[in-house]
Amino acid sequence: MKKKQNTRRNMLDDIRHLQELGFIITGTFIVGLDTDKPTVFDDVINFIQESGIVLSIVNILKPPPGTELYKRMKSENRLLDTFKFGEEATNVIPKMGMEKLKSGYEKIVNQIYSPGSVYKRIEKYFELERKYKVQQPLKRRITLRDLYTALRIFYILGFADNNKKFFWRLIFKTLKKNYNYLDLAILFSLILYQYSILREENIADIKRYSELAA
Repeated sequence: MKKKQNTRRNMLDDIRHLQELGFIITGTFIVGLDTDKPTVFDDVINFIQESGIVLSIVNILKPPPGTELYKRMKSENRLLDTFKFGEEATNVIPKMGMEKLKSGYEKIVNQIYSPGSVYKRIEKYFELERKYKVQQPLKRRITLRDLYTALRIFYILGFADNNKKFFWRLIFKTLKKNYNYLDLAILFSLILYQYSILREENIADIKRYSELAA
């Protein structure tokens, strides 16, 4: 991959600057590149946690047909099978070895999608001072459907979910420090809830894919 942009900048400083301006950043990371060092998996985990990017997704390299990388992998006889969209799958033979890639990716998924890790990223995001108020007042009347949705969210996150302690911890901390961000705290709690589900699904998919590839 011939990526030349963002190579001479302090990415953490840039991310913090955008977060201070009120941006919610989504980070997508790819592992399995030929240039990846043995420490790449720990590096990705540490960067995601240090940056406070709550919405972080990590994929394994899988070049789609028609791309230059796909053509190069084909010329090097490193293509495995048809292109797959699953995050845990790849269609190339990695230089680091398939077992190392799979175990490293599982380590990333297990850590960055865990409720504790997601909560730490949320905390780091809220630690920053916002230079601008980005919330906008609701310009429509609240309906019964809105109330039902809110009650359902509070029931699932605050009572039914096994990780409800993170929800209440975040809610009380937000009410104490800056209640203006209560809506954002609820949004991040929903993300934490979804990531806990995604974590279990991805780990199961990794094991299933490894068994099929064996």
